Amino acid sequence: MIPDRTAEALRFQTGDTDVLNSIDPENFAALKRAEAGGKFTIHDLGPGLDYDFIAFNLNPGRGASGKPHVDPRKQALFEKQQFRRAVSHALNRAGIARTVLLGLGAPQYGPVTPGNKGWYHPSPDPPEYNPARARELLASLGLRDADGNGVLDLAPGRDLEITLLTTRGTARRERTAEIVKDNLSKVGVRVVTQSVDLRDLVQRVTASFDYEAFLMGFTPTDPEPDALTDVWYSGGSDHFWHPGQPRPARAWEAEIDRLVSQLVRSTDGTERRKLFAEVQGIWVREMPIIPTVSRNILAAWKTKVANIRPSVRQPHLIWNAEELWLAGR
Repeated sequence: MIPDRTAEALRFQTGDTDVLNSIDPENFAALKRAEAGGKFTIHDLGPGLDYDFIAFNLNPGRGASGKPHVDPRKQALFEKQQFRRAVSHALNRAGIARTVLLGLGAPQYGPVTPGNKGWYHPSPDPPEYNPARARELLASLGLRDADGNGVLDLAPGRDLEITLLTTRGTARRERTAEIVKDNLSKVGVRVVTQSVDLRDLVQRVTASFDYEAFLMGFTPTDPEPDALTDVWYSGGSDHFWHPGQPRPARAWEAEIDRLVSQLVRSTDGTERRKLFAEVQGIWVREMPIIPTVSRNILAAWKTKVANIRPSVRQPHLIWNAEELWLAGR
C-alpha cells in the first residue's frame, strides 16, 4: 500500500504497477499527456461517492471540567438552520471545484452524490452560492456589524469569529479551508483556519468535542444507505455534528430516525427509495453538515489488463480482482 498518490502515479508510469485506483486531480493532466504512448488509458469516470463537508459543533454538553464544549452564544447560533443555510449560500462551490479540484469535481449540496445512482435524489431548492441571500439570513438572526469593521457582532463589542479545523498535510482541504475563510469574510463572518493532525481532529470531533467547526471528507465505502446508519441515526457514533445522542435533540433528527428505521426494515425497493429521498430532503433543508464539493473518480490502467469494470465502490478498479487477467499471459 503506497499512501503517497504522486509516488503511486510514478510507479504506475515506470511499470511497477498495472492499475491506479485513484488519481489526484493535480496528477491527472500529466498522466493524460503520457497516455499517448499507448501503454495505458486514463479515465475521468465521473462523480464518486466521496465529498468534503463542513460541520459545526451542535453538542450542547460540557467537558469534564464543566466548561461548555462551545461558547453558548456560538452554540445557539450554530443551532439555527438559518445560520447553517447562510454559510451554505456564502460558499462558492464552483470556485472550489475549479481551483482545488482543477475542474474534476462538482458542487455538492446533499448527503449523497450523483455518483450513487441508485439512491441520489436531487434537491429542488439547494442552498446554492448567493452571498446576498446569506447576508439576509444572517440579518434575520439579528446579526449586525455595529462598529463597521466588516465583521458581524456576536455580542456588543465582540466579533463573530469561528475556528475551522482541518487535517494538516491534506493540501486539498487546507486550500478549501482558505477559500471558505475568504467566502465567509465577504458576508461578515471571520474564520480562523487551523490545521491539526488527523488523529487529533478525529479525537476532538468524536470524543472530547473540543471544536467549533471542522472540514473533512466523507468517504462511504458502500452506496447502500443501510451501511451508514451510524451517520443517519441521532445516536450514531458517526453522527458528525452531535454523535451519540441518548434521544434525538431536534425534531428533524427524530424524523430522520423514524424514516431510517422504516428504511432498514423495508424490503420494498420503491418504498426504500422514497424513504431515503425524504431523508435527503431533510438534510438539504436543515444542513446539519454543509457539503462543499464531490470528487470525480480518476483512474488508469495498463492496456494489457483485461476485464476492468470500474465501480463507484472502493477499490474502483480491482473490486473484482479474481476476474482480472493480463492479456497475452
